[in-house]
Amino acid sequence: MKNRWTWVAGLAFILIFAVLFSVRVGYFDKEVEVPENFLDVERGFRDESRNFMNILQNGKKIGYVDSSFIKTDDGWLAKETAYMELNAMGTVQKTMLTSGAHLNPDMTLRSMGFRMKSDLGSFDAKAWMDGDVLKVETGAGESKQAMEFPMESPPLIDAGLMRLSALRELKPGETAAYPIFDPATMTNYKVKIKMIGPDSITILGETVPAKKLEMTFIGQTQATWISEDGEMLAQEGLMGLRLEKTTRDLAMEETSFEKGDDLFALAAVPVDTPLMSPRKLKMLKVRVTGADHFAEKLNQGRQTFKDGVLTVKVEPLPDPGLEVPYTGDPAFLGSDSFIQSDHPEIVELAHTIVNENDPPQEIIRKIIQWGYEELEKTPVLSMPQALETLRTRKGDCGEHAMLMAALARAVGVPAQVNMGLYYVDGVFGYHAWNSFYVDGQWITGDATVGQFPVDAAHLQFAQGGYDVQLEVAGLIGRLTIEVLEQKK
Repeated sequence: MKNRWTWVAGLAFILIFAVLFSVRVGYFDKEVEVPENFLDVERGFRDESRNFMNILQNGKKIGYVDSSFIKTDDGWLAKETAYMELNAMGTVQKTMLTSGAHLNPDMTLRSMGFRMKSDLGSFDAKAWMDGDVLKVETGAGESKQAMEFPMESPPLIDAGLMRLSALRELKPGETAAYPIFDPATMTNYKVKIKMIGPDSITILGETVPAKKLEMTFIGQTQATWISEDGEMLAQEGLMGLRLEKTTRDLAMEETSFEKGDDLFALAAVPVDTPLMSPRKLKMLKVRVTGADHFAEKLNQGRQTFKDGVLTVKVEPLPDPGLEVPYTGDPAFLGSDSFIQSDHPEIVELAHTIVNENDPPQEIIRKIIQWGYEELEKTPVLSMPQALETLRTRKGDCGEHAMLMAALARAVGVPAQVNMGLYYVDGVFGYHAWNSFYVDGQWITGDATVGQFPVDAAHLQFAQGGYDVQLEVAGLIGRLTIEVLEQKK
């Protein structure tokens, strides 16, 4: 059972992403300088501007949203707090997301701040538009990371999106697409919205008129009901999630909370034929349905994908000492907000784990073994970051993969993060692991299970950052897997 912990926290983030589609992107007030307390936007808010929503999972209350949105002389101010109690393998973890916003009169982004905090971790981000460039900072002090994103136009945020008059004026059957920036994952994506038409919905025991919309992102569609002035009344999405307008007292009532469904059970992909000794499999052939748009990504490296059949073969290690220079993407040697490979603490640890003259394969073996032995396997409902994982020495697959990539890069070995599924306890669960460039070839490694290369029961759907992880999240509830052949 213990291996289930290795991917459930990453799955919990996906759940958070889905639940908070309308609230998780936050913003803060910035005039000239970025304030130190970038979430302090209390001034200007009035109690009467506040709205509350319960977060339900298959009818059980697991959290609430407290949001404010008001007009100012130079635009709009928004503030949102979301609290959730998430069931990860029978253990309930409390998670709080806080955000603040300063928007232009047309609802586009001026500046923003975001904080995610759980029982076992936290993540901060802030950003602001500077001309046609979106500037982003994450972390603080020595952990601070800065990034820039050229933008064709300022992005919208979810809170402002619902209040766009153009959106409310869509006729039944008409669609529109809008750019959204997500500070939690440092990614841009588009939301497609389709107007279904006039509807009614029961809120707090009263039937009220509404407009029903369908919102599609990362391959998933959610139903949303809004009032005439753009206030969200309810939203339903994947994994049995529903946001529903309520009162402050009902939202805050602790006795109304229930233990939600286990994230593992909700997102696991079952198979009829069990895998025998999955950690020893050298070849696995499965039929995959629901992932045709991943065909190109599935058909690369140690995998082939044809006519819906995915074949995975454990890659042989190349001859050591080939010393093939790396000429690929320099980002796989660099540092970023989540893989802080140039931080002194990570550099010091990397040089403690490996010796100066170790060949590349030995470097990765040592790093993987260190991660397998030294990191406590614990679900962490936060944004996986290498530096925080180094300091806490705990986490699951996402934390492991970020830290392994950082340690490898710190000693000059290119590394990537892989996302997909792996087999554990009779089902395929969402998982993250790594690929390392050694001796002229990309070789997989997984510190969670202590493997280099990894077994054939690891099905890779994508490589990259959180933008790619969100694409993989869109597969939840859509995949089926049929085992055709397996060999040890």
